[in-house]
Amino acid sequence: MAENYKTFLKHLVAHPTEDLIKRYGKISKEVYYNENGKMQKCVEYKYQYNNSDKYGLCIFTPSFPLDIYFGLFTHIAQESFRTFVPVSKRTVIYQGSQEEAKVQMEYFSYSENGYLKEQAMVKNNGDSLITWNLYGNYSTSSGFQILPTDRKLYLGTSHGRKILKSYNFSYRPLEVLPGWRQYFNVLARELQLDENYKPIERIDYNYYDKYGNILEKVENNSKHTVFLWSHYGQNPRARIENATYQEVSSVLGCKLEDLSALTVYTPILDNDFRIKLPCARVFTYWCNQRNSITTSTAPNGQSTYYTYDKRGRLIQTYQLNEEGRMEILQLNNYHIVNE
Repeated sequence: MAENYKTFLKHLVAHPTEDLIKRYGKISKEVYYNENGKMQKCVEYKYQYNNSDKYGLCIFTPSFPLDIYFGLFTHIAQESFRTFVPVSKRTVIYQGSQEEAKVQMEYFSYSENGYLKEQAMVKNNGDSLITWNLYGNYSTSSGFQILPTDRKLYLGTSHGRKILKSYNFSYRPLEVLPGWRQYFNVLARELQLDENYKPIERIDYNYYDKYGNILEKVENNSKHTVFLWSHYGQNPRARIENATYQEVSSVLGCKLEDLSALTVYTPILDNDFRIKLPCARVFTYWCNQRNSITTSTAPNGQSTYYTYDKRGRLIQTYQLNEEGRMEILQLNNYHIVNE
């Protein structure tokens, strides 16, 4: 027993096996059917390890079984920094017979730190729609964050790349506990620019709660949208369009940041709220104990319901018609190997 265990440990250190855990939970194929059970779309993914040659030194010490008291040593081993990432996506859309199927390919490449650098979607004529990403390093109170700073969309042809539009992202520190110097960075502004790098759209993210959830965004200095949260910022409660942070706070009589810490559902958006803000479009949400949305209600009063399996995966989305009968909008089946 002791010799076999020692041999196993020496082999493990000398010839480390692949980290199979990184392969778990990866989706290899998605298949979509219509109400008649006929396949409409099939999506296949391929993965590979990224940064397989990068590692850090670590100390490997085997655990001590009760019946072994000798012959065990501490080793210097390699801790791999590699990641298991998707490198291609093949989508087949069936438009009648199998011969009329439309095939679409996407390819992904990554930076040396494992972040998505480029995504290319091949078009039927051989051209490609290319998305290119750039990242920046931002300091926090406990270390740093790697966040996207620029995103550019190109049309790739045999003559080279032509810029279509681009995005620029800027950030600001968000203090978690005032006076304690605990902070991290959140998105402050998003700019969309045309092919001549002229701004065509701007979104400002003005308010956040201490959990990092957005409370108000403003599009092009005119359209305001307010978001409400609860249960320590884990559950979305409402999305309110055409109303400002100050207006909603005044009607509710509290700071919107304080609502994020509530742990019980209370009817905060009643008829009186809608009377005081008649132009506001209110979307409300209810969540279960797993923080998954179970009901969403639109401004016209139409509710959409969501059900989940025991693993928390979305099973079906449905609405009730005027007669109270269920109308299924989406039905999901999961076929996981070894589940």
